[in-house]
Formats: sequence, C-alpha cells, structure tokens
Amino acid sequence: MCSIFTMKCITIAGAFILFIILSTTKSFVIQGDLTFKNKESAVPIVLNDDINDIQKRQNRNRQKRARQRRKQQRQQQLRLLQNTITNLSAQLSSLQSAVMSKLISLAPSQGRR
Repeated sequence: MCSIFTMKCITIAGAFILFIILSTTKSFVIQGDLTFKNKESAVPIVLNDDINDIQKRQNRNRQKRARQRRKQQRQQQLRLLQNTITNLSAQLSSLQSAVMSKLISLAPSQGRR
C-alpha cells in the first residue's frame, strides 16, 4: 500500500509540474494583448497616433491663425484703400476748385478784348 501511495504522490507531483510548465508558456498568453505581442512595435504605434493627433490639432491652430492673418490683412488693405480714395477725392475737389477759379478769372479778361 505504501508503494501505491508513493506512486500517486509522484504522479500528482509530475502532473502538477507539467501544469505549471504549461501555464507559464507563451501559448496560453492572450495573443491580442499589446503588452506581450510586439511590445517594441506597439509603443511607436501608440506614440504615432498621439503624434498624429497632436499634429492635427496644431494644423487646425495654424490654419485658424492663417485665416485670421489673411482676414486682418484684407481688412488693413481695405482701410488703406478707403483712405486712399478719400485722399484722392479731396485732391480732385481741390483741383476742381482751382480749375474753376482759373476759368472764372480768365473769362472776364477774354470778354474785354
């Protein structure tokens, strides 16, 4: 009876050792786990996604700033154009009054001849 009990202990111990070996092998690890599978290549993928998101946000900010700059430049050009038009109209009115005064001053002298 002692030999049967010893055989059972050896068999159970062997089965337990095989179970531990099988449970610690890679075949039982979940294959979809990023921490195990491609540990080196998973980090750049995650970082790349983060970098892409950051670049998209920066591009949106740059585009927004560029639009604002273009809008400000257009408004400044319109203000400059408006000032130029008012200056030209003032110069034209002064030129018109000068021409009219010359014509009026020349008209009586021509009539005397």
